[in-house]
Amino acid sequence: MRGNCLLILFVLSGILQGQAFDPADFALESELLEEELRIRENRAQKKLDPAPFREPAVAPAPGVPVATPAVPGPASILKEPVRTEESPATRTSVPQSTPAPPASVPEKKVTAAIAAQKPSPPPAKAPAKQLTKTRQEKAERSLSEQKALEAFQSAYLSACFGPDFKPDVLPARRNLSAPHYVVSNENRLDLFFPYIENLGGSYIGVGTDQNFILAGRARSQTIYLLDFDPLVVELNQIHALFLAESPDFAGFRRLWTDPQSEKLVSARLSLAHAGSLRRWRTAILGRFRDVDTSARKFGWQSFHNLPADFDHLRRLAQERKIIALPGDLRGHQSLRAIARRMKEEKQTIGILYLSNAEDYFRSYATGMIQSVGELPTTESSVVLRTTSTVRFLNKPAGEKFPRIPFHYNVQSLSSFQAWLKKPARLAIMLKKAKPVKQGLSLLTAGP
Repeated sequence: MRGNCLLILFVLSGILQGQAFDPADFALESELLEEELRIRENRAQKKLDPAPFREPAVAPAPGVPVATPAVPGPASILKEPVRTEESPATRTSVPQSTPAPPASVPEKKVTAAIAAQKPSPPPAKAPAKQLTKTRQEKAERSLSEQKALEAFQSAYLSACFGPDFKPDVLPARRNLSAPHYVVSNENRLDLFFPYIENLGGSYIGVGTDQNFILAGRARSQTIYLLDFDPLVVELNQIHALFLAESPDFAGFRRLWTDPQSEKLVSARLSLAHAGSLRRWRTAILGRFRDVDTSARKFGWQSFHNLPADFDHLRRLAQERKIIALPGDLRGHQSLRAIARRMKEEKQTIGILYLSNAEDYFRSYATGMIQSVGELPTTESSVVLRTTSTVRFLNKPAGEKFPRIPFHYNVQSLSSFQAWLKKPARLAIMLKKAKPVKQGLSLLTAGP
């Protein structure tokens, strides 16, 4: 009886808060994402694989019957190669391809000539010791790549934040609905545009490509890309490199397409970065197509089709003002280090973009509360977020996964800092948000 009462109280509390944290939603999202990646990789592989080679048809000589080759059974295919010699029955009707040697040729030479025509035996399998050595060499190469990556990241972060900087210790288990989020699945970022147009200031965001859409429109002065997935950090560093090397978006996209770009990435970043590019370029190119489709359908522009936005991002990349670093929003090091650097350079925060990270929070961690509280703000500083778990908020048209769409929310950063002093669940905070249009709300009130 007591257990039933506790269950009822738990359900009622979820209803009152308006937020139902349903793991089935995240399982569905993971399944949809993985299926889409498989489809895209299969399409890319079909484009890369050449058509199977076929022997050209040759017309038989007049008066010569065509022999039908015997079809070997499964056992003969597995055990020995198919022989090119003709069967005895065929030899009576089709002339031998090699004429019989004259009687004056010694028997040993005839035997050698026949042996030379036989197909060579299949190559012998490598001994077990040799296979073990090959695996060991691959493991050593992977280990060397990892060491080179660590050396690169150490030098990169020291150049940005000083030699004493130590980023957050990243969690071994991220507990996300997919192993990696190498691209965004938020298709209606244009809903944020009226609140960030030419906003300026510094930009802090999690995730990958969506940050360039937002920071380009805001004309952000410095872009800090923070993520607790090391793969996302690598891909963001590749994004920055390609932006610096490209005259326009078409050239930027070509770098993601061209396999030769791996040489550039390996030389300028690391061999591990080149491997990440090779593995994930298909997903990133697919995301560019999604952005094109959404922009055409809903009539918005960004760095992919607005040269001014691209030129701004390119200049920031060339000036090394796009900084990708490992970090956890809930941690005590990385976000705080960004706040310190901003104060040293007399910068203020324009945008803090959280994506839907808060959907995975049961509560706001102490590290996040303290770090966000230290960010230098102005009256125009804003927080941008998406959420798919707060059920009472409506969703826009055009989302990538209509069964689990996002709601888009803009909040003043001063309001968010006030809420963090008395932390509550996201749904309770968003009850004070005012609807602006379908799928968008604005929050300026405190707790």
